[in-house]
Amino acid sequence: MIEVVSYDNVNGLKFGATPEETIKIFGEPDSISKDQSDFMQFHYKDFTINFYENDIFKEFILSPCTKAKINGVEIGWTLKEILNVIKLDKDPRMDDDGITLYDLGVYIYAFESSDDDDFSNKTISFFARGNMDEFKEATKPFDLEEIKQYIKERELDIVL
Repeated sequence: MIEVVSYDNVNGLKFGATPEETIKIFGEPDSISKDQSDFMQFHYKDFTINFYENDIFKEFILSPCTKAKINGVEIGWTLKEILNVIKLDKDPRMDDDGITLYDLGVYIYAFESSDDDDFSNKTISFFARGNMDEFKEATKPFDLEEIKQYIKERELDIVL
C-alpha cells in the first residue's frame, strides 16, 4: 500500500528528493523515460515518479487500481470512493480533465470519462506544494450537481 502525507512524502520519500534518494526507498525503476518537457520519469509497476527542475521529486502518479492512503484515509478507484476523498478538501477544483484537491495535494484524472469499472485511463497523482498552482485560475469549483447528473444519466448505484 502506498502511504502519502499531503505535501510531505510518499512512503517516506520527501517531495524534493533526488533520484538517488528515490532509488534508496523504492529500488531501481523498471524503466526511465523523459516526459514531453524533457523531465525525467521513473516507472515502476504500480506508479510513476516525476522529477522536475534540477531532477527533484515533485509528483507521484498511481497506476490504475493501486492501493493507497492519503493522511491515513484509503483512496479507492470507483466514482463513489473518489467522491469520499473529494469531500476531504475544502475547495475542490475541476477542469476538463479532472479534479484538483489543493488542500491535499491530489489530482484525480479522468474519473468520469469512462465506464466506472474501466480504470485504464484513470490516474491519481500526489504533488509537491506549489506544483499545480499555475493551473488553479483555469479551474472552476467542483460541481456536485454536475456529478449527480452524471450518476443519474448512467444509472449508477451511488448515493450522495
